[in-house]
Amino acid sequence: MGALQVVRAGKAVAIMWNVTSQVPPPPAPYDPPSPPAITIFDPNGNAQVAATPTTRLAAGLYSYTYVTPAAGPLGVWSAWLDAVDGDGFPNGSVDAPDLQKATPVFQLV
Repeated sequence: MGALQVVRAGKAVAIMWNVTSQVPPPPAPYDPPSPPAITIFDPNGNAQVAATPTTRLAAGLYSYTYVTPAAGPLGVWSAWLDAVDGDGFPNGSVDAPDLQKATPVFQLV
């Protein structure tokens, strides 16, 4: 993830995520067996997009384009990415829902 994007209400925002494997070191791009799913939360913690597949752009690079609501709550929106490894276990390099850990992704103004 890069710097926090500032987006106007009603506009599209592209959210990109680098998925890496930590084993064996050093970290390397990782493509899970199925596309990672993104969940997006508004500043009040309400899920606005739930477990929606992302699009693969390159090895380990995934994207999702979200059109913000015209009258959505202003402030910092966050997301998590749910990916599994080849054995079907959550991949520790991304924020999995069972960790309840969302990353800030854009600020709606």
